[in-house]
Amino acid sequence: MKLVSASLMSLALMSLPAAQVQAQPKPGDALTIHAVPSPKPPAESNDDDDPALKLKRCGEKWNRKLAAYEKGLPKLKKYLAYYNKWDGYPAQRPPRSPVPLLTRESYRTCLYECLGDTTVVCPGGWPAETDKN
Repeated sequence: MKLVSASLMSLALMSLPAAQVQAQPKPGDALTIHAVPSPKPPAESNDDDDPALKLKRCGEKWNRKLAAYEKGLPKLKKYLAYYNKWDGYPAQRPPRSPVPLLTRESYRTCLYECLGDTTVVCPGGWPAETDKN
């Protein structure tokens, strides 16, 4: 019995260094990953990153929309007066004006959309862009 346990013990001691050698990876088996940041596009992205410039651009865009709205406001007021006159008579009521009234809520909605919020849509859309050059 002692002979069997001694031979098993010697086998266990001989296999121990072999197991340690196999556990360590060979130099060619190691995998190295290098993370490299993506290159930034040219100077265009710098303007979008600056919140003050973006807010200023959105304010100018809103001012153009407000100016176009105020230009057509007398016509809109006449139409709304006509619409309100026939409000109690559903058979006589004309269709609603396609131009929405601008309120504080529409101001916020338009600015949120301009600043990049994809969950809101500016009522009435934005006026056409014109080149000042």
